[in-house]
Amino acid sequence: MANEIPDEMFKRMVLANQYRMLARLDSPNADYWQRAAAVAEDLWPVESLPGVARLTEAAASPLTREHQEFVVDILQIYRLLQDAELEGMAAADGRGADFPGFDGNYETKLMGYARHLVEHEQRFTSVRTVSRDYNSHWPTVESYARMIAAWDRQGRPLRLSREQFDELLAERARPIDLAAAIGQ
Repeated sequence: MANEIPDEMFKRMVLANQYRMLARLDSPNADYWQRAAAVAEDLWPVESLPGVARLTEAAASPLTREHQEFVVDILQIYRLLQDAELEGMAAADGRGADFPGFDGNYETKLMGYARHLVEHEQRFTSVRTVSRDYNSHWPTVESYARMIAAWDRQGRPLRLSREQFDELLAERARPIDLAAAIGQ
């Protein structure tokens, strides 16, 4: 039918409308959202639209259920370690049990999901972190995988004995193969 709005045009109209609503709701950034609406209406390339680059990157390498479970498991382990510290246990290396986070360069999805769990879902809010942005600035996945494997061998206890506490921290402290951890 000649009177139908083509799908691409309709999507752009809806997106421009959304940007205009954001301009009204987010008054400190109203100019930014008005420009975004103009970009949508002027049919600039999709890559020019706000947020598209991040969505494209996420679509190319999406967060999987396994990634989510990994992050939840390591946050649970750090909660248990910190609970054990409150009961008087101390790390032999003196480093304590604050959660270091994930490497912002190579473990970005995991870092973002950890932040999301705490800031948006209000889970693991009691877990102390080394940095507010959850960026460890070094690869952590290999170390965390060893800690999770040890926790699995222990039967995933919800309260740690001294031996379990020491074993988990020993896995954290083992030297890692940096090349393997960053995929090189």
